[in-house]
Amino acid sequence: MTGVKLQQLGATHAADLRGPSSFRAYACNALPEHIPFVSSSDDDIFQALLNFLSKRYVLAWIEYIAKESDIKRLILTGKELKQYVHRRSTDFPTTNKDMVLLAAWSIDLVRLVTYFGRNLSQSPSSIHNLIPPFCPPDSALRSQFRSSRRSITVNGLRKTAWDDCSSVIAYHQEYPNALACSSEQFAIGQRSGCIRIHDEITCQELQVLSHQQPIRLLRFGQQGTLLASVALKSVCVWNVKTWAREWFFEIETVCIDVSFLENDLLLLAASSDNRLVLWDLTTGACRHLESWIADLDEDFVTDHPLTAVIGGGSTMVAVAYRGHDAIVWDIENEKIHDIYGQDVGSLGPRSRKRPGIASVTSLLLSPFEERVLLAAGYNDGELVVFDTTDRRIQARTLANAHSLVSSPDGTMIACGNSAGMILIFEFETLKMIYRIVSKEYSIKSLVFSANSQRLIDIRGPYCRVWDPSALLRDNMENNSDTALISTPPQDYMVQDLDPAIFISAFVDCEQEKMVICGKIDGSICLYDGKTGEMEKVLVHNTCNSTITYLYYDSLGQILIAADIDGTVILCGIDGYGIISTNLSPNRESYKWITHPRNKTQLIFFAENAAHIFSWDTLERITLPAGIQLTGPVLLELFISSVTSCFDGEVIATTFAESLASGSRSKLFLWYTASFTIDSTTATPIPNYQPLADEVEKLIGSYARRLVFLHQDGWVCSADAQNFSAEFFDRHFFFPVDWLSTSGMGRLMLGVSGRTGNVVFVQGDELAVVLKGLDTFETGASRAKRPSISGSMRSEMHMVPSPV
Repeated sequence: MTGVKLQQLGATHAADLRGPSSFRAYACNALPEHIPFVSSSDDDIFQALLNFLSKRYVLAWIEYIAKESDIKRLILTGKELKQYVHRRSTDFPTTNKDMVLLAAWSIDLVRLVTYFGRNLSQSPSSIHNLIPPFCPPDSALRSQFRSSRRSITVNGLRKTAWDDCSSVIAYHQEYPNALACSSEQFAIGQRSGCIRIHDEITCQELQVLSHQQPIRLLRFGQQGTLLASVALKSVCVWNVKTWAREWFFEIETVCIDVSFLENDLLLLAASSDNRLVLWDLTTGACRHLESWIADLDEDFVTDHPLTAVIGGGSTMVAVAYRGHDAIVWDIENEKIHDIYGQDVGSLGPRSRKRPGIASVTSLLLSPFEERVLLAAGYNDGELVVFDTTDRRIQARTLANAHSLVSSPDGTMIACGNSAGMILIFEFETLKMIYRIVSKEYSIKSLVFSANSQRLIDIRGPYCRVWDPSALLRDNMENNSDTALISTPPQDYMVQDLDPAIFISAFVDCEQEKMVICGKIDGSICLYDGKTGEMEKVLVHNTCNSTITYLYYDSLGQILIAADIDGTVILCGIDGYGIISTNLSPNRESYKWITHPRNKTQLIFFAENAAHIFSWDTLERITLPAGIQLTGPVLLELFISSVTSCFDGEVIATTFAESLASGSRSKLFLWYTASFTIDSTTATPIPNYQPLADEVEKLIGSYARRLVFLHQDGWVCSADAQNFSAEFFDRHFFFPVDWLSTSGMGRLMLGVSGRTGNVVFVQGDELAVVLKGLDTFETGASRAKRPSISGSMRSEMHMVPSPV
């Protein structure tokens, strides 16, 4: 894998793996299967791995895997490499640069797929020049393969290394409710009724199912083929191999928990009316099992359970009522196994209600039948584990556990609380292993991966995949008993704990090479347009109101800002002089632009019409009805942006479905000639619309080209002659988490009309991409007239072969 032939699998050479090359193909694909068999004391293999990972051989290998194989193999290699690094560091406890390099690549190979997987699969050669600049500075990919002065550079972000969050998943105007995970997939259930199925390894979306009701609960079957989705009034069973819905069951009461039994032939549900319901998945027949309520004190009869959970190999149900102790029901023997008190343990199956005790808020039963542990979270913050075999208290700690989940191997328990904190403990001892501290959102759902080495959570609009080394199991060569690597607990602090003041609006100052940003606290700040660093605060409004709009006049060096309360601020970039006034609150959505063909006029867009005003008098000079913007969909949309492009020949507008942040937008392009004082209607340019419909976000105008974010995640551009789905240019793409967590619930991007630098807002930070529009996916422009951008060549396909 470090020979001359592999070097030729680089950006300009296709792989020919026929005949004598078949062994090379095997070597590329089988690397993760061979690493586990490498002895930790074998120095020759250790040096060979270092040689492979420290030179461009590794990029050629990654390109081959993305082009000819499956990018899952990159993640598998990274995980096996992490195990190997642990084994070697245990046998030879040294921290030298060689071990640091191997450890860095064990992380990079995983993050490469989770952050860039879709685009890497579509464009395998992007590994050479497009991906490394967007990796953190301390990552192996970026530190080893730094771009030259002529290629892409990314400035402005504080993060220097990968964190434990390996992937962030978010959808505009979609809120996740529930999670489930199998050995091959994980599922995200949403309020809209959609169930999004993702690959468990790569985190890429595979399919979308529709329950057509808000999802409350998801569970995979024992074989990983079936998935149960629970809504308020129905339960669906899906085949995730064929994507077919196999069963639809209407329910009268809420299902609190469900579990598959008998190799997925049965589905068991615990309901809020104190019953167990069993569906036969071969016939669809339904029957009710014996309920625990008959054996309980009469105080329980009129109550609905706060929570219930099925576990212990689906042989037991744990139930909790307000002000009562935790009840464990033996499903097979149809009797109460025991009742457990927070302070005493076993109370006996005939125990009566005890006054003045803490209420149970969450329950969990360990997954195996042999020895069932019960975990109970209480409203006083305590978490207690009971041994249901010995009928005693096993361990206790303070956790404030509002949600609980067990790892599939039964060794760990994860709990989430309303403060946004996730705690992971050893199940038996409640010894803390790992903690994620955040004040962003409360935890809505948690699930472990099938191998117990990943944790997935839902908080707010985001689903995050955590891949901390603390969850890695110790697969030592002597096959010793499984143990956790990390003895002391590890903490991860989510960045939202910082007192970040998010950027809410920005405008580029082309002549000054600066970017002005407005923030949610009402401050207006000046940023360096090349480094992305904040230079100073220009002005701060007195009401601390979020800045919603910025406009900069380069000739007069005057900044106009508007905040959420309708206040307008005028000042220079030196921050001197503030004039405040109030805007009319009548209009919901409107935009102004200087007429591209007549600088003495303004065009005002509002309510699906355009009006032309005189700059000198601010008087309307079109008819009262204005210029009607025609199109069947425009009546339902709101104007959100206006940009002049193609040397002023065209006006690009975006219209949003609503005024809410994150609302989807639609692009329309109009001939500027349609906007005169005598015009009465304007129609979108029809031959531009096919590509316009593929635009996710309009970025701006640069060098006679319109720059936009394509729906496939690429930053693209096209000039007037090439604005079609066939000829537009792809330049580069962002990591997937950039497109998920911009901070304000919407993407904020821009481009400098003078330098071509692309600006991307990341929370309270400003990322600046230099020379991004000078780079092309295939090494050259796809335009029909290459002369427009032919001088702007990427080095992507000019790199020498690895040496």
